Amino acid sequence: MWVDPVWRGKGVGHLLLSAVEDWAANAGADRLVLWVVESNTSAVMLYRRAGFVATGETQTLPSDESLDEIQLAKSIIPAVDQADL
Repeated sequence: MWVDPVWRGKGVGHLLLSAVEDWAANAGADRLVLWVVESNTSAVMLYRRAGFVATGETQTLPSDESLDEIQLAKSIIPAVDQADL
């Protein structure tokens, strides 16, 4: 995910994450997983505030081998199909 610097710090990242979480829940997913560059503290803090936690997995960023990524995950509750009620 990338947010134009002009819009950073204005809640756009949070809105994007909420939209993805809603979409995933409606699709029946029970977990979100992402990779983020470890040194990108602003992004890491955004994801942690949204409930993501480190999984312990790491990897080198394919486009820049001098950077490492960490994997973060968040459990979500799948949407209830009204037909099942």
